[in-house]
Amino acid sequence: MQITISRNILAGALADLAPLANKKTTLVILNYVKFVTKGNKIRLQTSDGETSIRKYVEAESIDQDGDFLVDCADLNSFLGKVKGDVLVLTLAGNTLTVKHSKGKAQFQTLPVDDFPEPKQDSEATEVAVPASALANLISVASNFVSNDDFRPQMKPIRAIVKDDELTVCATDTRVLIKDAVSLTDCPQEVAWYIEQSAFSSLLKTCKGQEVAIVRVSPTNASYRIGATTIFTQQTMGNFPDFKRVIPADHAIDVTFKKSEASEAVQRAMLFTEDSKLAKIAVSALAMNIEAENLSKITKAVETFACASNNEITFGVNADKFMDCIKACASDEVKMELSDASRPIVFKDGNNPNRVMLCMPMTLLNK
Repeated sequence: MQITISRNILAGALADLAPLANKKTTLVILNYVKFVTKGNKIRLQTSDGETSIRKYVEAESIDQDGDFLVDCADLNSFLGKVKGDVLVLTLAGNTLTVKHSKGKAQFQTLPVDDFPEPKQDSEATEVAVPASALANLISVASNFVSNDDFRPQMKPIRAIVKDDELTVCATDTRVLIKDAVSLTDCPQEVAWYIEQSAFSSLLKTCKGQEVAIVRVSPTNASYRIGATTIFTQQTMGNFPDFKRVIPADHAIDVTFKKSEASEAVQRAMLFTEDSKLAKIAVSALAMNIEAENLSKITKAVETFACASNNEITFGVNADKFMDCIKACASDEVKMELSDASRPIVFKDGNNPNRVMLCMPMTLLNK
């Protein structure tokens, strides 16, 4: 088999696929990239055993159909050092020779027999969502997922399409985000998990693309975006009913600037102990954040402007409080509270669909 292909096309595709193949694994075959040739097209594929990525590229010429495996990291690293426009790949036996303008290299290949193929259920629901909107939702919500292996259903992002709207939710039980975008003419109803293993690949693949076709079955979900398809297995378990968690009413309204609050919270975070506990005191015109590290006998009190219809004092995990502020796209942040023991609600001033929750922490000495 002989393949003639642009160096930039092949190198670019391998760079997108390599992260999935470079994970630490005891299965050596998962370090390989699969080549399948048909006509003048090459289907490239990597997998970590649960998530798979397929990418189609066009070759200048291919003299026969076939398939083989080659170490993804080795080939990717080599092409990163190669200059020139055209590569000639020749497969003879179990050796792949890659020739460029100034030399050549040889790689051992493996047969494709044991390479894992993504499972695809025959019955599935397809929905089309704007690729840029999907990427934006994942980019923000991914900061709120859990890393707790004992609660796997909280490690991905929950996605729901209903009533011409795509809603996502993520939580680690200490913070929560709910976000949504409108869809055009999408009567289907479907729910699935956007798996952590696919976050970075989805963000990268969605760039410059208009539409992502999401295909969902009870056990699998796939994303067809341009020439790339990402396959994931679905997490089993029940996601929390986030609609019931978000408070329906509140007594205290607070507004402040994201830029001012971020700077103050970041400075205060330098003085928190392992507990990350910070004390927030809200008055009519100002908000104080106080952090104290008793082991080092250090303390910080930061003040920034706000507008509030009442006074309240409560405790928070400073890191989680900061996550909620950072999730707001606009500089205007709205905060809603009822008392010091109920969830703190954050709302983006320019995006009413984006809501964040932060659970309070108990203050022993107010």
